[in-house]
Amino acid sequence: DSGANWVTVNTGTTDVIRCLVYLNLNTIFAGGESGRFYRTTNAGTNWETQTLSGTTGDIMDIRIYTIPNAFLCTSTGEVFKTTNSGVNWIDAGAPATSSYNALEVIPAHITVCGDDGKIIRSTNLGANWVTLNSGITSDLNCVISPGNIIAAGEDGLVIISTNNGANFTTVLPPGTNSPDYNGLAYGPNNS
Repeated sequence: DSGANWVTVNTGTTDVIRCLVYLNLNTIFAGGESGRFYRTTNAGTNWETQTLSGTTGDIMDIRIYTIPNAFLCTSTGEVFKTTNSGVNWIDAGAPATSSYNALEVIPAHITVCGDDGKIIRSTNLGANWVTLNSGITSDLNCVISPGNIIAAGEDGLVIISTNNGANFTTVLPPGTNSPDYNGLAYGPNNS
């Protein structure tokens, strides 16, 4: 009904749920605290809980690139991937850092951002990773890459790269009393 009506779904946890993503009408992923991953295959009636091996960090973001394949990032600087709809997760081999806060997956391209201006990218689904020089040290909380790479974060900072991350330009510098940006979106025609 296009969001006209909402139903409360109980995940059975008291964890803070930091991210949600759906594969289809029945299968939904949720990322929680301390590496806990939640999955439902019946539209939220029942939830399976899994604690990821190799991390104690909160799951900050989850993205699906093709069913059943997905990536997630953690507050302790790891990236994990699944090739079986979240049944198993393995370390994706990304360079470790203090915290990854968000990721974007556009077929074959994965862009991840985090604290201290950290941005990494893979153009082959995580087989190899490159650290990009964002030119900033502020925390980045969200990233999109519909063609250009755009990242935003603390104190209203927004940066953009129009050349696949070779360099970044500050669009909005961080300002005193400016709000943190925690989400970005793009519409039709990548606008």
